[in-house]
Amino acid sequence: MEHAWKELKNDQKWCDLSAIKTNASCKRRRPDDGNAEGNEDGNKNGAANQGMVRPPGVKAAKAKGKKVDVVEAVNVFSNMWGMKREELVLKKETQKIALLDSLIAKGPLCEEEEALKMQLISEMMQNQ
Repeated sequence: MEHAWKELKNDQKWCDLSAIKTNASCKRRRPDDGNAEGNEDGNKNGAANQGMVRPPGVKAAKAKGKKVDVVEAVNVFSNMWGMKREELVLKKETQKIALLDSLIAKGPLCEEEEALKMQLISEMMQNQ
């Protein structure tokens, strides 16, 4: 037990607790002060309230990290969806340009290919 205390006495979690116990008065009632703990404020757990608050344990810290704010999650999702939508529009435009380039480079075209080429050119002119 002594070995464990020597290892843990300088740990942040226990430093304040050990300092409070060494500085705190005894728990027995003294006839001259009138309260059960010997505190000036009269709290039953005054010794625990004097020091700094202990940091949360491992499980509490992990649980706090796993909590997800619903509003924040929706905002992140909508932002990602907006970026994906822009990416899809750009991809569609790139495919149209690639198709038009291949039609132009082909040379003599049949009627359907010529109609598709004219349609792609008119769509590009309207978008600009």
